[in-house]
Parts: sequence; structure tokens; C-alpha cells
Amino acid sequence: MDISSLFNQMLILLIILVVGFIANKTNIIDQQGNKNLSKLTLNITQGAMILSSVMNANPSMSSAELFTLVGVSFLMYVILFIFSFVIRWLLRVPKKDGFTYQFAVMFGNVGFMGYPIVASLLGTEAIFYVSLFNIPFNILIYSLGIFLISGGDGYKFNLKSLANPPFFATFIAIGIFVLKIPIPAPIAGATKLLGDMVIPAAMLVIGSSLGRISLKDILGDWRIYVFLPLSLIVSPVIIWAVLRTFITNPLILNMAVIIAAMPVATNSTMLSMEYNGNEVLASKAVFMTTVASVVTIPLVISLLL
Repeated sequence: MDISSLFNQMLILLIILVVGFIANKTNIIDQQGNKNLSKLTLNITQGAMILSSVMNANPSMSSAELFTLVGVSFLMYVILFIFSFVIRWLLRVPKKDGFTYQFAVMFGNVGFMGYPIVASLLGTEAIFYVSLFNIPFNILIYSLGIFLISGGDGYKFNLKSLANPPFFATFIAIGIFVLKIPIPAPIAGATKLLGDMVIPAAMLVIGSSLGRISLKDILGDWRIYVFLPLSLIVSPVIIWAVLRTFITNPLILNMAVIIAAMPVATNSTMLSMEYNGNEVLASKAVFMTTVASVVTIPLVISLLL
């Protein structure tokens, strides 16, 4: 995809995001409606997109490359974890807020933006690979992520937190891929239609969520402005520089860079509320990185990929 097509694709996503923002401000999508749409996207349409990626496409990676993919994902999060200490030191924030910034560096918005953007840039087949790439994310965000967002206070890992529909859909998709299970056309067609809902639904959820945040509180925090280029540009550059030294499959490298360039995960705010983290700081990070990513994602992809 050339740079003009990439910008056009990001503008399409931005327009849908703005529609969600306006819908929130005009109370077409209220807080409860946004929660329901979020649940629908995460629990039904995202799982359908993952399943559709193997039912309606023909993934070309070998089994060895699939294991490599998961290993590369774990390595990426190790690199981001190390880099998060650098950012925490540069921002000179209080200890607990420093943990929140570390969370923001490590965990991007893979569910709501990563899947749609990868599908737009790399094709439907790549969704299956992203779902595998996302396995370490699901494990780490509900263990290390909760520890960081809570500042270490009251942390208790719960294995049940990993039990979510996209996680199960990933392993079902692996089974279909490995065992070459034939899928009836009506089922494949239904999963494709449901999966196609992810992109518009996800952007509406993000836009509606951003509509609830006070701009006045966000724009006055100087640390956010320092954090933006470090998280959205420097992080994916580091991932690209390290992985390109030994990754020969361009699809794996491209995927890692795209995921590293994502804005902060939207569930950072919800986790902050649940585990006594800094909800305001998490919301600031989500808002600013999501808006800035409309420019930074095309920039990073055009320069590195």
C-alpha cells in the first residue's frame, strides 16, 4: 500500500472515530450504549474476524513460522518493558504514575485498532497471524499489566481473566488451520459478515469514549507531549531496529512494527478503575495517543515498512 492509500485509510478510520465522538456528545451513544457496543465488538465480532481469517483465507505460514511469530511477540514485549523504564526515568513522575506510563508504553490498542489496521494494510489473512501475535499480549496485560496499572498495590493474578472470546477464537482458528477442517459456506459467510463489523464498531467505541474526556485536563499536562513521540515513534523504531537483524519474514516484521505503533490500550482506563490506578492519567494517555496515531502510524509505516 502506497503512502497516499495509507493516509486515506487512516482518514477513513478517523472519520468513523469522529462520528462516534459526535454520537457521544449528542447522546446517541451514551455511556451504557458504548459499553454494550464495546462488549459486542470484543466478545462477538472480533472473535468472528479471527475465525474468518482462516475460514475465508488461506494462511501461508508454516507451523514453524507460527511458533516464531509467538516468540517474536514475547520478545517485543520484553523490549518494550525495558524501554518503559527509560521513559519513566525521563518523565520523572511519582512512582505509581511511573508504573502507569510503563503500562501505556507496553500495551497498545491491539483489539480496537490493531486488528482493523492490520486487516487494512496486510489483508484478511494477516488477522489470523495477529491473533497468534496477540497471545502474549493477553497473558501479560492480565498479569504484569495489572501489576503496573495498580502500582503493585492489591495485585492478584486470576487465571480466569485470560478466558475471553478472542482468546478462545484464536485457538479454534489454530485448530482449523492445523487440522485443515472444512467449514460450510454459510458458517464461513456468517463469520465474515460479523468480522467485517469490527472496524466501524471499534472506531465508534473509541470515538464515543474520547467524547467523555475533558480536553482542558488533558492539554495542560506537559509530560503527555513528551510521552507521545517516545511511545508512538521511538518504540516502533526500536522494535524494527532489533527485529530486522534476524527476522527474515517481512510479514512478521511488519506486523510487529504496526502493533508497536498502536496508541495506548483503551482498557487501561477500565483496569485503572478496577485496580485503584490513576484513571485520569490513563484516560489522558488513551486520548492523546489515539488522536496522534492518525499521523504517527502512517509516518512510522511509510518510513520503516
